[in-house]
Amino acid sequence: MSTGSFVPDIIMNEFILRLVREASTDTVVLDGYARTLEQGLQLLANKDIVIDRVLLLQCADDVCVNRLMQRQDELRKDKDTDVKFSESRLKVY
Repeated sequence: MSTGSFVPDIIMNEFILRLVREASTDTVVLDGYARTLEQGLQLLANKDIVIDRVLLLQCADDVCVNRLMQRQDELRKDKDTDVKFSESRLKVY
């Protein structure tokens, strides 16, 4: 993660599936998940979860890099101010 990589798929999948199963409601919004094809396939393969809507938002890479860099002021994430780090995250995503 210190290089801009995301949490490994297997860890994220287990975490998200547990949260969805333990949710106190039948409706859950997964904002920012799935980030990889593997995560999406694992989510679809789970028969306990019904997906009835998917929303895809797209923007140019330079816009995403600028937004990541601006997060330092809001969230104090020092790594996000490094352009190479932000570009690395975009490639992984």
